[in-house]
Amino acid sequence: MDNELTRKIQQLEEKTKKLENYIKVFHFEDYQRVNGHMEKLNYLSLDYIKKNSDLKEQLIFYYRMMIRARVKNDFLEYCRFSVLQIELIVGDFLEELEERKEIQIDRGDYDRIEQINGNKAPHLINKVVFCLQFLECQNKETLKEVFDNIIKLRNIISHADSDYPNIQQRIKNK
Repeated sequence: MDNELTRKIQQLEEKTKKLENYIKVFHFEDYQRVNGHMEKLNYLSLDYIKKNSDLKEQLIFYYRMMIRARVKNDFLEYCRFSVLQIELIVGDFLEELEERKEIQIDRGDYDRIEQINGNKAPHLINKVVFCLQFLECQNKETLKEVFDNIIKLRNIISHADSDYPNIQQRIKNK
């Protein structure tokens, strides 16, 4: 009996640990909506991401937080967590290309990317554009515009600006 009870307690502890990774939501319906969106996360099926468990776990966490923001109707937080995913994927993609010697990356302080193949690329949008061109995306101009707007919104909510009293005013003036 004691062994059975111990086994059940261990199973409960394992399930509790798994739940720590889930988003805490206020209603069961929100919980179901978040999990429903999680099932649509199709880039986790890519072989490269399957092999890189740390990257996969971080992407899942950011995606959950992004969906949580969506459920709460918080578009700015949604953009913030989408940019975190973009940064991870782009950074990992560039590192992989550099390791394969397909590109040359020049780094500055704190290992920050300054140039890619001799072209300046200190900002995330420059790195995104490089990746879109490298992958020969057909709709790269549209994608660049979408990524650029998401990145700008994230920057607005992440950085202080004493010239404007609120975020809505800052967004209108950008």
